[in-house]
Formats: sequence, structure tokens, C-alpha cells
Amino acid sequence: MATYNLKNLLAHTDQLAPADFKRQGNEPYYIKHLPDRELRMYFSVSQYYPHSAVINGIMVDVSIDAIETIFDAILRNHPIDGLDPNEKKDTIGGGGANIPNVDRELLHTQDVEDDATFAIVKPELEKIVQGALHHLTGHT
Repeated sequence: MATYNLKNLLAHTDQLAPADFKRQGNEPYYIKHLPDRELRMYFSVSQYYPHSAVINGIMVDVSIDAIETIFDAILRNHPIDGLDPNEKKDTIGGGGANIPNVDRELLHTQDVEDDATFAIVKPELEKIVQGALHHLTGHT
């Protein structure tokens, strides 16, 4: 059995992420920077390295700079445990969870061990990416 690790996972999620979203570090986390907001895409993964990973789905959110500035100012004057005023929040979250006609059972049970097993789940993940991008379209 071949080894499947983070490098392999990122090569696979890079195939799914839209070209204008850039990966952030060594995680399946992608951002598209716009003049007044960020669009973010996260791949939900259960990692079973060095054997496999299960790519369960995708979540997207939008961080709008003007709202974040107001929220940060409030947090500086009225701290809330667990919230850092310097950390971007999800102004608008969601997308990716309620995309119709996606075989979620397959995504939750199919281990990705190599390119061949990734090819099994890739069409379902592409449906979710497209649905999530549609969700983001209303916020760009």
C-alpha cells in the first residue's frame, strides 16, 4: 500500500479549488482576495495518514472588511471570551452543506488513498465546489 499524506491531499484539493483562490499554507484552505472582502473555502477532511484521508465536504464563508472593522472595535472595548479582535471572522458563512444531488454517503465512506480513489469522489466534490461558488456569487 502506498503512503498517502498531506502533500497528496493538497495536490488533490488544489485540483478542486478555483484558480483564483490561493491556498494558505499547508492546509486545504483557500482564499480569494477582493478589494473589500475575502472569500474563503475550507475542505473538511478526516485524516488517516499515512494510509488515507476522507474528504467529507467543503465550507465557504465571506469576510467583509467594513463589518470586520466595526466588530473588531466593539471587541476591543467589550471583549468576548474566545474571540480575538485581530482575527477575521465569518461575516457570512455557509454554502457547501446543502448542495443537492451530491452523494454524501460516498464522501463520508470513500477513503482517498491515491489518484484512482480520488477520481471516485472528485465528481461529487466538484458539485459541492460549484454549489459553494454559486452561494458566494451573491456576496461578491
